[in-house]
Amino acid sequence: MRFVLALGFVASLATSLVLTGCNLGRVAARSSAAVGRNAAPAMEQFFDYEIAGAAMPATIVQLEGMVRSDPTNRFLLLQLTKTYVGYAYGWVEDRVEALELEQQDFRASAYERARAHRLYLRARDLGLYQLGLEDDGAQAAVAAGESAFRRYLERAFDDPEDAPVLFWTGSAWASSIGTSESGLSDSADLPLARALVERSVALDADFAHSAGLGVLGGIEASVLDGDPDQARVFFDRALERTERRSFALLVNMANTVAVQTEDRALFVELLTEVLSAEDRDPTVRLANLVARRRARRLLDHVDNKFP
Repeated sequence: MRFVLALGFVASLATSLVLTGCNLGRVAARSSAAVGRNAAPAMEQFFDYEIAGAAMPATIVQLEGMVRSDPTNRFLLLQLTKTYVGYAYGWVEDRVEALELEQQDFRASAYERARAHRLYLRARDLGLYQLGLEDDGAQAAVAAGESAFRRYLERAFDDPEDAPVLFWTGSAWASSIGTSESGLSDSADLPLARALVERSVALDADFAHSAGLGVLGGIEASVLDGDPDQARVFFDRALERTERRSFALLVNMANTVAVQTEDRALFVELLTEVLSAEDRDPTVRLANLVARRRARRLLDHVDNKFP
């Protein structure tokens, strides 16, 4: 089963407003990174889905060049990782869903899903590279298996400031698995991805509007041996911590917990809330636009989810 991830991805999008035309030298890269830190809230509060999506491919190309010029710049690396995930989730997977639900064009949707998969893999690899910059035992820990990897994460990452790189690496990894042909139900790597997100949540459960809790809930609801009740606990914790202001959590709870438990009433209730709720938090304005778009489509095709 394909897993749709609830992510607080928009913090990375503001980079698209400030990088165009930058020199690819290290000094220019670092200068642009400094500007990007200050500009990030502008895109979090952006109001147009199409403009944001059109800007992101150029941002990715610019950031790739800057990372090549300054390959140890943590800020640029994290921005690139986040932008890959944000674009794959908010725009490429959106096309997958539209092709499947609205046009019934499964050949085209498979092509777009494969694109999303490649984007998530690139984000995962960037994240793992960043972990290696922080601690040179990362590669060996990944190869050693789940138990050793969890011990490594607890030893090497004990500061709340580590939560972002752990979250984006883990969520990108889980998303790459979810968009693969086999999906989340059959992957030896999923425990490693989950361990990264769990460590991020342990360090800072509020990071990215509690998106980590949403990721854990989505995984729990989607795997074959998952516990839907525990999945709902994760989502309920995230919704409580965010005061239900992050609509992506509601959409993805509907698309995982409600679908897996065949609870049509919950599915409709959660998506209706997204479409009727007041957008009270400008820091998730763009993410909420993405969520509303998905909620409207899913409600229009509720019979596809509950035949």
